[in-house]
Amino acid sequence: MRQFLFENKKMMKKKSVWAAVFITLLSLLVLSYFHFSAADRIRNGNIVKQENVLAQYKIWIEDAETELQIAEKNSDAETGDAMAAVIEKYTQSIVNQEKWISDYTQREWKTILEEDIADFELYSSEDGSMAIEGQRVKSFTLRAALEEKRWFLKNGIDPVVQNTSYNLFVPTIYEDFTGRALDYWKQVTARYGDTGLTYFYGMMPNFLMQIFILIGCFLFGNSISGESGKKKKGLQLHFVQPVSKTALFLSKYVSGLTATLIFVGLLVSAIIMSGEFGNGIGSLEYPVLVYEGAEPNPYGSEFNALIPENDQFHFIPLGEYLKDVLMMGSGLLFFTYSLYFLLALGIRNQSITILVTGGILFGGMTILPVSAYNPFTYVDIHRALNGEIATIAFNPAIGFQHGMLALFVVGTAVLLAAFIGFHVKSRNVAA
Repeated sequence: MRQFLFENKKMMKKKSVWAAVFITLLSLLVLSYFHFSAADRIRNGNIVKQENVLAQYKIWIEDAETELQIAEKNSDAETGDAMAAVIEKYTQSIVNQEKWISDYTQREWKTILEEDIADFELYSSEDGSMAIEGQRVKSFTLRAALEEKRWFLKNGIDPVVQNTSYNLFVPTIYEDFTGRALDYWKQVTARYGDTGLTYFYGMMPNFLMQIFILIGCFLFGNSISGESGKKKKGLQLHFVQPVSKTALFLSKYVSGLTATLIFVGLLVSAIIMSGEFGNGIGSLEYPVLVYEGAEPNPYGSEFNALIPENDQFHFIPLGEYLKDVLMMGSGLLFFTYSLYFLLALGIRNQSITILVTGGILFGGMTILPVSAYNPFTYVDIHRALNGEIATIAFNPAIGFQHGMLALFVVGTAVLLAAFIGFHVKSRNVAA
């Protein structure tokens, strides 16, 4: 314990580490501010679009009133009745549009969601459909969007900001649009979390947690390599002290691991708390889509196929998703830190070490076969937890439990390799 506290004290004295932590936090908060500003601009843009529609209704009413006056002068009863009907129609449309703008501005979602649910119930029915540039939206996506809106309405949750104010689709892996339809789909399904929790959730597919972990390893994983260079003889001094090599290794490893864990936790907390720039922290009841996967074809894997009409899904609260993210993130942190620590024993340059570590992580995720017991399968935490990887691979074993097992077992093996490497290195340093 004394050696562990000593290592922590040394780390705390490094001004460069404190400066790096401060710069990282500041950069994260600045990026968060710009994100929430962009979300607010998109939201205001949606209001302006609807105000333009409202103005157009008024213009049409003025035109109809002019036509009505002409019809009355000409004693044209048929045209007069038609214009009167047009005026009545657009007058009611103005009332509806003004209510919609008021509700959207004040975040009163009940009526808006009820209208959207009615639309998606029609789209999801046997007689309904929805198409973009002649390409139909898959049944799975329509059903998922419908259930998401029902969840919003039932739990009183605000939807995130999107580039449209109606037909709020949820993006799924089942869509295969091409050309202009694909561009439009990406635009309307782009989501901008306007609370801290939805911002964090929206950033998870972009490897947010993995980047935080790599930065932490870069800052805190060099306690041995930083003391064993040609100019720095700190490691040699340790060997003349009455401290066993095992205790020395563990104190350096655990102190760096603990600091990395605290650092990542601090960044995650900062992301969530940055919601104060937007619409607050948010609700842990926000719905998270989870794919239940498709059954493997009994005639062979070459016949496996996603079936949008039959494949199932469900939603879980964001709080449950966040708990699993933090737990699997801890497992990934242990695995990544152990790998970095091992590589740092042989690579003196920190920049090269972090590049090699990142290359192994993302290279392994991309190149190695997807498997329930392959730790690199779980580098993409978000897609492992929401069932996307398991669904695409037709492997229902890929999930939280097997992921935690793989990360900790392989991480422990890497740690043992680092321990052996440290003993080998210590003999060379002592010599």
